[in-house]
Amino acid sequence: GRGEEADGRLADVERWLGAVTDSDTRRAAEAAGMVVANEDEFRALPMRHAIYHAVRAQARGDMAGTAEHAQRALDLSADGDILARGAAAALLGLASWVRGDLETAHRTFAEGMEHLRRDGSLADAVAGTAVLAESRIVQGRLSDAVETYERSLRFAEQHSEALPGTASLHVGLGEIRLERGDLDAAERDLRTAEALGEGAALPEHRYRTHVVEARLAEARGDLSRALERLDEAERLHLTFPLPDTCPIAARKARVWVRQGRVDKATGW
Repeated sequence: GRGEEADGRLADVERWLGAVTDSDTRRAAEAAGMVVANEDEFRALPMRHAIYHAVRAQARGDMAGTAEHAQRALDLSADGDILARGAAAALLGLASWVRGDLETAHRTFAEGMEHLRRDGSLADAVAGTAVLAESRIVQGRLSDAVETYERSLRFAEQHSEALPGTASLHVGLGEIRLERGDLDAAERDLRTAEALGEGAALPEHRYRTHVVEARLAEARGDLSRALERLDEAERLHLTFPLPDTCPIAARKARVWVRQGRVDKATGW
């Protein structure tokens, strides 16, 4: 979470790499004052450097920079570097999302998740399901989103321990049930997520859980509880790598209108 320090370390890497221009990596590195313990890892540094630049650009909301650095990482990666290609493809997918090209975003991000799964990064692949499902939800393709969540949960169930992210997938499913008006099923999904615990959740899990609980309370007419849950969600809010298509403040305004507090909603 200390982005400026990360930027400083990336600048350090860039300076060291700039000193190595000879094709004989080890000799050039030693001439520059470095000790290379693992030459394969050293050769991969330019590609990894590009990936982290893409991550930092994405965190700043610089989608052009994200796409530029992610594409450079892909260009620098070897065919066998599945993890790097997966990360770069996922970042390109996020950049396409912000540009509004949801089909390209879904296709590219799905490609990235498949690379991660092949690499054995199962937790990352499961966690990425939320992005794939969200892209379908924004398109109004709820059945596709449900299928995405359920396929990933079946995959996770093949492992003895709950993979990080599985609890969050149940919360995502619960939100779709709410969208379809199945309040009892949404409640069951929330309780399943709760039983799995924080260890099976993504970092933004608590915030998103409160949002879904607020929507459930609103649907059941308990508007005071809905606002309480939204206040808690606001307190725990973490920036998600996707555009926030319905900010908490907007959700609150909708509840205020239902309470008859139109002046408060209008003021917002």
